Amino acid sequence: MNRVASIQKKNKEGTKWLLIVSDGYNGKKQNKVTKIFYGTDKQAMKAAILFEEEVKNGKYRAASKDYKLSKFVEMWIDDYGKKYLEPKTLSRYIEMLETRILPAIGNIRLDKLKPMVINRFMVELADMPRLDKKPGKLSARTVKHHYGCLSAILQDAADWEIISENPCKKVKSPKTTKAKVKVYDENETAAFLTALEKAPLKHRTLIWLEIATGVREGEMMGLAWPDFDFDKSTVRVERASQYLPEKGVFEKDTKTEESRRTMALPNNVMALLKQYRAEWNEKKLKLGNLWQVTATTKSFAELLEKVMPGGGDLLEGLRDNKGAEKAWKENVDILLDRGLDEGIVVKLDYLGIRVAAEISALCSLTDEQLQEFVILWHEKQKTIPDERLFTTWDGCPGSTYWPGKWLTKFLKDNELPHCSFHSLRHLNATMLIKSGISLKNVSARLGHTVVGTTTDIYAEALESVDREAAEKLGTLLKNKPKDKDKKKKRRK
Repeated sequence: MNRVASIQKKNKEGTKWLLIVSDGYNGKKQNKVTKIFYGTDKQAMKAAILFEEEVKNGKYRAASKDYKLSKFVEMWIDDYGKKYLEPKTLSRYIEMLETRILPAIGNIRLDKLKPMVINRFMVELADMPRLDKKPGKLSARTVKHHYGCLSAILQDAADWEIISENPCKKVKSPKTTKAKVKVYDENETAAFLTALEKAPLKHRTLIWLEIATGVREGEMMGLAWPDFDFDKSTVRVERASQYLPEKGVFEKDTKTEESRRTMALPNNVMALLKQYRAEWNEKKLKLGNLWQVTATTKSFAELLEKVMPGGGDLLEGLRDNKGAEKAWKENVDILLDRGLDEGIVVKLDYLGIRVAAEISALCSLTDEQLQEFVILWHEKQKTIPDERLFTTWDGCPGSTYWPGKWLTKFLKDNELPHCSFHSLRHLNATMLIKSGISLKNVSARLGHTVVGTTTDIYAEALESVDREAAEKLGTLLKNKPKDKDKKKKRRK
């Protein structure tokens, strides 16, 4: 991109100059980056050339007065958010920015975004209604999330020297009370596991595996059969699943490096896993080419859009076209005559009328587009995991929301106290702590980065164990003097 430096005199004396660098076009409008300079005309021209180099090398950021919050956020998302934030975190940030933060303060210049303005926004935020239209106002935790989002963005503005400091640092973070996690006691756990015996094998395996491992929900849905060593009775946590409406289910790395871990499993859990694996393989064999049909049809829209602009819209239109359904068999033969990869043709032929729209859309591609589609298709198939433990009816990776939704319904149907799926992770940790397992080992199994995290979360369980230890010690000290007194009497 060509950049051209120029100068413009800003006073009669010729001592104040505006340095201007043309930086391409935004549509028909030319982008111009400017900077004030004081000196002679020769000094100003030299400064303009140096200024151009700064812009060219990405070392220059405009002054805060050149940025409204909304404009900076747009740049921040592209320069930082999309590159460094987890997809789910970025999605949540964008939601908070678009729904509440930017409509309220997006038009304010960064240099005018003072602590008082932010404090007032936080006060108003606490009185705002919920977006899900449920009764009540925003929770303190939600307000704190908005504060954290805004503070993180403004801290980057300060680090990039667009503003002198982060104004959020002078605003008190909203106070929140730590939510107490519901963990079943021994009687509730026993009743829960008794009711679970009547549940399908898939669901029994899910719950027993969670209680035995305490993995995070996304990690559970990321587990695949190759992660299990049936000879050593271990499981290796290698990945996690996440879900976003705009992306569907996708794979990501574990939360931290410490989250990559290998855990030993009890023999009864391994026995249950063997039963479930046999059932899983039987289902896969029975479905044949229908295995992962959902992933297959979803791939079509994505790949069509890549090889033919508007391909996704074309596909949507064909799905309402009865003509496509009537001609699906004829269209398959046409694709075969055109030399479409035989593996894809066999799959399409097997799926039949269910993918009539997809078959018709492929027929509308040019030979070159069809060839490109085949290449992309095979690349896509390599990225679709087919060995996940917990899947949809046709073998696609299951949603991370499935365990929690199923558990809520199961507990309600069996008239058991409510608990979240995540609370089973806490149940696992509490059971380990109370059974005398060292805190270091408990922390490692949970995938915590530092033991302090485990200590903070399970302070109540540790306090209970400490109290129990104190009582046992008290009993021991109470009895010992009596034993000594008895011995003295016998000697007399």
